[in-house]
Order: sequence, then structure tokens, then C-alpha cells
Amino acid sequence: MTDIEADDQLGFKCDAVGCVVQIRGHPENTVTVAWSREASLDDCAATAILIDLTRGWQPPCDAAMLNVTRRFLDTEGAIAASVTGSSVEWTSVARERGDRPWSKTQ
Repeated sequence: MTDIEADDQLGFKCDAVGCVVQIRGHPENTVTVAWSREASLDDCAATAILIDLTRGWQPPCDAAMLNVTRRFLDTEGAIAASVTGSSVEWTSVARERGDRPWSKTQ
């Protein structure tokens, strides 16, 4: 696997299986984007928000405060999240839109 050059300005560090970024430079406020099962499992314990873009079933990451999966995004639509202390607050298009007859619900 080849590492992708880090974006020092935005703080993203990527390799062939995913990306990690620290929000405001705080190690406890880490967001991980995982494109492989291995990256998802490796980074689970050290991330506040896990965006799991792997395919197939796997156990959820119990250590992350928010797990975002493909199914989650299909149901909720785009999300906005913020890390405050030891919790993550989030909202989504589905939450803001509410239940509408013309909206797809799962």
C-alpha cells in the first residue's frame, strides 16, 4: 500500500485504505474514513466518528461515538456532525425534512 501525500493545510492523512483527520488538531476528535474492512477495524478504537464505506456486513465499531455506514447514509441522507467533549451531536437531511409522503423512508 502506498501512502497518499498528507494535506498539511487541512490535516488529512490518507493511505490506500482510508483517511484520518483530527478536528481542530485534537487527537480525541478524530474522523476516520475507511474504504476497507482492515482500516475500519484498525482505526475503530481511536476515532470519534467512523465513516465506514466498506462493502458487506461487519460488526459495528463500538468505540466510535458515531458510525456512519452506507446504509445509514441511504436512510438519513447527508449529515452534519460536531464533536463536543465526549459526545457527538448530529443531524441529517431526514431529521430536518421530517416525514413527508414523497420522501423515501426505510
